[in-house]
Amino acid sequence: MESAYDYEAPVIQGLLDTDYYTFTMMQAVLHQYPNVDVEYNFIVRSKEKLGHLIPQLRDELEKLAGLQMREGELRFLFNPRFREYLTPDYERFLGLFRFNLRYIHVSEVDGQLNIRVVGPMLHCIMFEQPVLALVSELRNRDKYPDVTLEDVTRKLYQKFDWLEKNLSRDELADLRVSDFSTRRRLSFKAQREVVDIMRRDFPGQFVGTWPTNSTCR
Repeated sequence: MESAYDYEAPVIQGLLDTDYYTFTMMQAVLHQYPNVDVEYNFIVRSKEKLGHLIPQLRDELEKLAGLQMREGELRFLFNPRFREYLTPDYERFLGLFRFNLRYIHVSEVDGQLNIRVVGPMLHCIMFEQPVLALVSELRNRDKYPDVTLEDVTRKLYQKFDWLEKNLSRDELADLRVSDFSTRRRLSFKAQREVVDIMRRDFPGQFVGTWPTNSTCR
């Protein structure tokens, strides 16, 4: 059976692998608050000990810092048919943007994973979703190494069956669902599989998701 994880690929494979609202917020920061400093702190609410993941996390952050916007990604993001409020100067800025690791600090405090992002908001705002997705996938690989894509898709189709048994045709027609799972997904590979199935087989209305970077090469 096929693993739900791709151990050969970076966890984050492109800069579009994030929430779309981050890009619109980033443009507002570029135009209105380019010199504002911020601090973000990662908190493990469950108190689960994740300090042992630090070496892997640092390795993935180095890979993240090597990413840049590809030409196809910029064309997709700034398509004037549905992105008219994104401006040319912001497009040029994103074409030059790189994650700067001087602004992120990873350590272990009393066995807890401690992550702080400190610096100019314009250069720190993009860290949120990738860092959460990194921690989520690395933690899941460590805790649930044997999960397969079949496990993921079986549970999804079980939910489809429940909906079809418990909702009327009219209720299903009005059921609108969108994917917002990037920051807490099992893995990039699993999310991509779930989105493909939702587009094809969801009994209600699957109204959208932010695309994986593989659609914009």
